[in-house]
Amino acid sequence: MNNQSMSGRGRSANILFPMALFFAFAISALVVVLFAASVYKNTVESSTQNDTIKTALSYLLEKLHNTDSADTVFLLDDKFDDAIVEGIDEALVLKTNYNDASYYTFIYVYDESLCELLAKEGSSVSASAGTKILSSISKLETETLSDDLFKFTCYDTSGNSASQIVYLRSDNAAV
Repeated sequence: MNNQSMSGRGRSANILFPMALFFAFAISALVVVLFAASVYKNTVESSTQNDTIKTALSYLLEKLHNTDSADTVFLLDDKFDDAIVEGIDEALVLKTNYNDASYYTFIYVYDESLCELLAKEGSSVSASAGTKILSSISKLETETLSDDLFKFTCYDTSGNSASQIVYLRSDNAAV
């Protein structure tokens, strides 16, 4: 009888030990997967925020590349009164001529979005009339460093920022 009870205990130990080892492995694997998912989520969020800011600055740079002369690029904070846009304090302004009329493209931030608005010279329009280009942008700072050197700083809604300095070449193409 003593041998039978020992062999019963031995069988229980032979079953319980591998099961306990399996459960310990499963719990460890679950903790590692949850940790990895958290790291991945944070990485994706950070990358998305960086991409938003860089996309906004790239958009500004591309619009400047499409401008063909230095005297067609202005900043709204300069002494600029050819067209009035209510609700905008700071903007990149690009002048174009079409059918003997001057038009201004305003690129600005409104309602946490990068917006663009085309206005005829002398007109008065509202910032809310602009087309939303990119969301999650909280602020755009524009600065004239010299006659043909500009600095743009873009902020996302999380407070992250990036800057771009743009020089308009003497042949009037943006760099």
